[in-house]
Amino acid sequence: MTLSTVLMLMFACGDKSNDTASDDTSTPDNAYSFHGLDFVFQRAEGFELIGDSFNISFPEDSFEMRFGAGCNSHFGEYEVVDGVFQMLGMGATEIGCDTSLMEQDSWLASFFTSSPTVDHDGDTITFSGEAATLVFVDEDVAIPDQPLQDIKWEIGSYFDGEIATSYSLDVLPNFLFSSDGTFTTNMGCNGASGTYVDNNGTLDIAIDAITDAICEGDLNTIEGHIFNVISNTPKYEIEGNSITLMAGDLGIGAVATAE
Repeated sequence: MTLSTVLMLMFACGDKSNDTASDDTSTPDNAYSFHGLDFVFQRAEGFELIGDSFNISFPEDSFEMRFGAGCNSHFGEYEVVDGVFQMLGMGATEIGCDTSLMEQDSWLASFFTSSPTVDHDGDTITFSGEAATLVFVDEDVAIPDQPLQDIKWEIGSYFDGEIATSYSLDVLPNFLFSSDGTFTTNMGCNGASGTYVDNNGTLDIAIDAITDAICEGDLNTIEGHIFNVISNTPKYEIEGNSITLMAGDLGIGAVATAE
């Protein structure tokens, strides 16, 4: 089991005493035209992505940039001055990953805090620094939101409050909401089936049948977690090819498969 406990790790990257990025009145032009948008990595010069995941986002409720490249999540306030992207500080989660991914995280954190220039043009945003040029495309264009129905979703994350956990499994648990109103899930050990109703983003799931194999260790923990989520009227949110189901503080995160 790989336990990914989210911890805060703050890096001092600048003096926030002159921070004007959080003040809406400090954006008189289109310098923040990417505010509220999410982007995925498209191409680069001077950088080769390790892994298959790299995204950046600019939340609507703050002048903050976040990025993740398959290991830890990074975040911090920023401002744009004469086309230069300036991080005012950067924090990160602390999750144990492969050495290559952790080294990539470190390189990317250094790149974004090195004051690269930024250019938002249509669906793309480009960061240019001395070491590299990184180009991203709007997530809504690159990865349209998947439908809830008739998609096999494979579960990779388990949430309990602010703690996120992942497990090393040969076969990932999954679930499927069919367009005929039926629901099936393989929880890693046992399977279950039933029906569901989508009430504007909240799922009423009724389990009609479940197998009774004896589950041990991680599989028993995983099954209990999944069952508690789907049995307690979870709310769901889909972003691109990812879905999150939350029932109170408990949740699961899954990704759409090619099937």
